[in-house]
Amino acid sequence: MNYTQQGIELAQLSTPALLGVIVIVLAYIVINLYKKINHENQEKVKELILLSKETNKLISEQINTSKASSEILVKFIESHCQKTHEKLLEIEDDIKDINTKLSHISHIRNNELSKIYKGNNNA
Repeated sequence: MNYTQQGIELAQLSTPALLGVIVIVLAYIVINLYKKINHENQEKVKELILLSKETNKLISEQINTSKASSEILVKFIESHCQKTHEKLLEIEDDIKDINTKLSHISHIRNNELSKIYKGNNNA
């Protein structure tokens, strides 16, 4: 059959039959457009899922890096504070020794001053 023959056959159809053919053709076009759009959307969804998986991996790596960095920082602080605490204890011991020596020197000086005062009062 050629196109002219098909056109003649369509022209011979009644109005309701032509409307039925038009509805069928339009339904076919709508279904094909829906399938095409749906396929494109499915591809976009797949891309978005892959992107979100990659993003989740990156976030997970960043969290792990942050945890490791935090642990290193905590260890450094603990180590540094331990050394500082030890130095403060040494300084405290030194101050106690100095106070003990000063107390002893003060006691000797008071005894000497007392002897001098008693010697001046007796003379």
